[in-house]
Amino acid sequence: MTKLNLGCGTNPLPGYINVDSRALPGVDEQVDLFVVSWPWLDGSIDEIMMSHFVEHIHHLVRKQISSCVIEPIWSEDGFFVVFRECWRVLKMGGLIDIYTPYFKSEPSFRDPTHTRHLTEATFSYLWEEKGTFDYQIGCKFEQVDAAYLPYPEYAKVEEAFKNNLHSMWNVAHTFRTVLRKVPL
Repeated sequence: MTKLNLGCGTNPLPGYINVDSRALPGVDEQVDLFVVSWPWLDGSIDEIMMSHFVEHIHHLVRKQISSCVIEPIWSEDGFFVVFRECWRVLKMGGLIDIYTPYFKSEPSFRDPTHTRHLTEATFSYLWEEKGTFDYQIGCKFEQVDAAYLPYPEYAKVEEAFKNNLHSMWNVAHTFRTVLRKVPL
């Protein structure tokens, strides 16, 4: 079973190929994930972990044209380009496990390298036939799971968590979703 931990930073995981743009301890492969095409073959990966990576995806990503030429992809947002690469390298039925700061939490806005704030609905563009806009992204997933990681004061009282999640800030710090590759 081949598993990638994309944008692992200082958090490599056992049993995964740990990938980051920087040569940090525990990084197995140094790859700029904002340049496509990635070095893995089509349909060769069983699972992808993206823990606190998606919020860092640049809006403008690049394409490797030749060994010495890299050009910007002006025509679409980097979010869709990166998820299309995930879809390309995943086996059919392969999973992406995503953890990202919950958009109504201070950590989502604290880091100046965050390029986007993700809601529960953000990922629906990856599975809906026709969303608000039809971006024709060339990949499709289904949501397998979704959960919120609450702050300690809300973790103990489920009723308070449910009542306040959408109306107050800093109730949950992380949103997790699991996506499965499905045919187009």
